[in-house]
Amino acid sequence: MFIIAAVLAWPHLTREHKRHGLYNAPCAEVLQRTGANANCVTIFFGTTRQANYSEGRHNGYRLVQGFNNRMDDQLHYGRAEVVLPYLASEDYPEGRARGELKYSKDGPPEDALTTQTTVSITSINSANKDTVISELKDAVSLRSDSVLLFIHGYNVDFDSAVVRSAQLAVDLTFDPSAPPDDTNYAFGQPVLFSWPNGAAFYTYPWDQKKAEASAPFLAEFLSTLTKETDVKTFNIIIHSMGNRVFANAVEAFAEDYVQQGKGDTTFRIIHAAADVDQDIFDDVMDKVEKKNFVPDTTVYASRRDFPLGTSFLINPILNRIDGTRGRLGQITTRDGIYVRNGVTSIDATGFATDLFGHGYFANSDNILSDVACDLKGVPVEDRPLAPERRKYRGDDFPFYKVDKSRNAQGCAIRAPISWVNEPNSFMAAWRAANSENYKRCWDGSEVPQHAECPPRLVEDADITPEPLEAVVYFDWQKAVIGYEGFSLLEEIAVRSLESEILSIRIEGHSDTSEDDNIYTGLSRQRAAAVRDVLISFGIPAELIEVSAFGDLRPALATEDNVREPLNRRVEVTIEFE
Repeated sequence: MFIIAAVLAWPHLTREHKRHGLYNAPCAEVLQRTGANANCVTIFFGTTRQANYSEGRHNGYRLVQGFNNRMDDQLHYGRAEVVLPYLASEDYPEGRARGELKYSKDGPPEDALTTQTTVSITSINSANKDTVISELKDAVSLRSDSVLLFIHGYNVDFDSAVVRSAQLAVDLTFDPSAPPDDTNYAFGQPVLFSWPNGAAFYTYPWDQKKAEASAPFLAEFLSTLTKETDVKTFNIIIHSMGNRVFANAVEAFAEDYVQQGKGDTTFRIIHAAADVDQDIFDDVMDKVEKKNFVPDTTVYASRRDFPLGTSFLINPILNRIDGTRGRLGQITTRDGIYVRNGVTSIDATGFATDLFGHGYFANSDNILSDVACDLKGVPVEDRPLAPERRKYRGDDFPFYKVDKSRNAQGCAIRAPISWVNEPNSFMAAWRAANSENYKRCWDGSEVPQHAECPPRLVEDADITPEPLEAVVYFDWQKAVIGYEGFSLLEEIAVRSLESEILSIRIEGHSDTSEDDNIYTGLSRQRAAAVRDVLISFGIPAELIEVSAFGDLRPALATEDNVREPLNRRVEVTIEFE
């Protein structure tokens, strides 16, 4: 439980100043008064959070001190402004890397240097629906009648959601050859829908209820945007538990949209690291398709998404019922990647740059580039994606893996690049991709002359793989496998299934302080738990032999009644033919 709590609390362990020192001033005024050079990004929003208002108004808007994590009984409309440092480019190589967000740690930014090198919010204002929508309609008309809507996930405060919405709007549009202050928002005027959620493990069940309670307001917000802003292209990016809000809202919205009779709006929806059950998502898709609402839908998923693994643990009963599947954004050995006709599924494993592997959709250059390609409508065969196939319920479905050897900078560059260590990874990639001197490798790919070709894979059917060994550790007097143990067992299951398995030995142990009986007690329960997880990952049960030794075979010898974490373990040995 400590590990789970640490995952959810991590962003709050360090102090980050998201507000500018001149907060409540327009962004352009902030740049003028500080002498800073940076982007000003305007975000329109709808939120079900309760507001903390400041005294005063500005151009018909009420000044807002902030929106908290409590649920309100109404939808608030408003506008926020963000200072976002320039991205690194040909003309501005000292800029931030794509996907990077840096906040001031030594107090709110006030001088020119801190203002132009860190992200900060200069104002958050609220007004009645008509005022906000009228201004938003004008902004949409200037952005090719397009909207880029972001719906955030769990453990995200309002300020962080505003900043992320601004970053996505700029980074997805990025053109390395354009001036650094060029913010044309190719995918539409940035808009945010924010819902209240906590920042602690124990609030998770209540936050699921808040997600469900926010759904009718999201449906209302979507209907308002399509009816009253003349939007022609509606791009939506939904992260993590925000997908639960959307899943509960989209049916009502789809019915209202079809009844509007417009039918001329293009919807492109990105489900990134989605914390919603695959079966629930299937049911929702079935319902909206029956209403003739069929948006372009893409799912980005990963094998190494720690918070989705935590969600798996928090919802143990649902995830252990036969026939149910895991989270939409999670790839497991048992369930594989989500596939469905009409849905593009993309394996983004290995591209996370954050600690827990959950934010790759916004902080990985490669994934940002592919999302931009997707929103631009570029066919999958013209993107740096490796095609794969997966069988599900008797049918064969395609899915795709993001190719690590290639990079699609804004869908403009297709050349393979090499992975090189330079301080600015974007500039390294850009230079490699724009080099005119390439060499052709053994596999048909092309790389710059200075780069190495991919290694050849040597296969020898006569070589027997070395045995795999792993140790899973347990809490005192517990037989419950933690997330690290699940991840380890999944990893060895994946590796084992690539070869012919001869046998699997599972041996359970305890320390000298635990109440154990080697025939029926704790060490046997631990071994059985490991066995059940391996079977769920596809390991044949008939190959597994389970033994229990209590405290008779310690990894570290101790006196009686001594708690020793190294002895509370299960050892797994897998041998191959």
